[in-house]
Amino acid sequence: MARRHTVNPGDWSSLARRLDELISAQSGEDPFEEALTLMVAKLAHERGLGGGVGFAPPSVDLLLERAAEAWPGLLTRAATSRLPGAALGRCVALLAPVDLHADHLAGLDAMFECIVNKASKGQKGQYFTPRDVVSAVVEMMELAPGERVADPACGSGAFLRHALMARPACEVLGFDQDTRAVQVARVMMAASDRASECITRIDSLDRTDVAIGGGYDVILTNPPFAGDVGAAFSSAYALGTGHRAERDALFLERCVELLRPGGRLAIVLPYNKLGGAAWSHLRRWLLCHARVVGVLGLGRNTFLPHTSQKACVVIATRRATVLEGPPPDEEIVFYESVRDGKDARGRPCGDNDLSEATDAIRAALRGAPFVVSDSRVVVRSIGHLASGLILAPERYDGRRSLRQTGGTVLSELVELAVETARVSEDSPALVLDTGHVEEGFVRVVQPVKLVGRFGSLKRVLSAGDVIVSRLRPYLRQVAYLDAGCFVLRAGGNSVVASTEFYVLRGRGDEDVAWLVPFLLSEPIQAALAAAQEGGHHPRVSREALLSVVVPEEVLRERRSLGASARGACAAMRAASDTISAAVELARGR
Repeated sequence: MARRHTVNPGDWSSLARRLDELISAQSGEDPFEEALTLMVAKLAHERGLGGGVGFAPPSVDLLLERAAEAWPGLLTRAATSRLPGAALGRCVALLAPVDLHADHLAGLDAMFECIVNKASKGQKGQYFTPRDVVSAVVEMMELAPGERVADPACGSGAFLRHALMARPACEVLGFDQDTRAVQVARVMMAASDRASECITRIDSLDRTDVAIGGGYDVILTNPPFAGDVGAAFSSAYALGTGHRAERDALFLERCVELLRPGGRLAIVLPYNKLGGAAWSHLRRWLLCHARVVGVLGLGRNTFLPHTSQKACVVIATRRATVLEGPPPDEEIVFYESVRDGKDARGRPCGDNDLSEATDAIRAALRGAPFVVSDSRVVVRSIGHLASGLILAPERYDGRRSLRQTGGTVLSELVELAVETARVSEDSPALVLDTGHVEEGFVRVVQPVKLVGRFGSLKRVLSAGDVIVSRLRPYLRQVAYLDAGCFVLRAGGNSVVASTEFYVLRGRGDEDVAWLVPFLLSEPIQAALAAAQEGGHHPRVSREALLSVVVPEEVLRERRSLGASARGACAAMRAASDTISAAVELARGR
């Protein structure tokens, strides 16, 4: 519990959480509304709107009155705080030492992201775009003075604010139907010296609302991925007629419609729209209505801790004329990020690497030649895209295949065992799932539990097999099953595994223990990680695994590599037996 009360220096999110906690614990007011009100008062104080009045509990209402005068439309209620005296005093004391204008309002931005109700965002599939991603995308677009820049799903206004930071002479307009997001965006615009009226609360998918206008030079957006669209809207859109009507698909069509011919678009879309077989019609529509310049694959941790949704940024320009079919010779730049700036828990851990694709994207937007210097920057013509017009960058990642010379493709050295156990089989068996395998070993805690009836199909295993999880390959779930392995000593019963495993078996009497250190080596792990496909549950296809090239030097050393792997398994088994015996002895048996 003590951690909840800690504000870490430089950690704006911890400050926001503490503010939210104080408001919730010491008043019955809405934490978002009161936090927003306090931060508006603090911004007014920092701008000197109070005429020398300090930021203290007695002056909060005066600061809010002055803010309402200076920034019309910013506050949606009476300019006063509703917090009781003690709670107001503690919140003011918490905010007083900080500078909300510091680092281009990054602190204020981070606090709002934390305070906005996460539950409502999750229901709509709407998540704030990490600001380093926003900054990199805006830089790629090379905004020009006087250009009209819009975001039809602006959320907190991050894309618009970064557009102003990059090119202050731009005209920015934001639209969103979420009341709280609009409030935040208006505050951010006011703090950036722009009129809050540039943010309008409307549903951008409603074509009958003329307030949104059109003919924009640039659209930068991360639309919500989910939420009920409604038949009235979906039937009016080409991407909502005769197909599943999903909000992000309709937003894509709406964004292209709102651009002037030649106008530029950067839109965040979930993986399934770019790589899923069910959405090939969307990709065909997009390629006929817009010239797709580039697609940037975002790292899997990008939107953590809110969601593990895999997403990409599509950069395109609107065509002057709709084509009957995608032009086969038109080229697209693909880039797959490997540094997303967050760890597996969503905590910041450094910068992302999107900026490494900036030069290529800028040149492609200009139609200028460029040199590819990074293996993750891949240029493909539309005619050479994977079947279904796949636009997912990971499909074209240069690390997916190893280009050694003098090697042998794995499919020529092993066979894939596909025998499955029947669902209704009553003979007990030891069942392994992906959680039992890691770093070359099977890790099962004794006593082994045998299962008599399976809930789903299982792979039948044999001594000498190498099993490789196809699910989330970066977890390094590879293991060798030697004849003496303790899990195979299950009283003569069979051993089966989840069908999430690929089972590799040597041809003839060939032992394949050497595969374990080879598959766990850094270059192969990089290739498998790049080959994974899918959104929430990324998997490696059997084709990708079996197409891995085994270098000649590995083939020459496979006997010694295999001996090392078998020895390691025996040592692990012996250690497990020793621990088990010690446990029994400690229990007095």
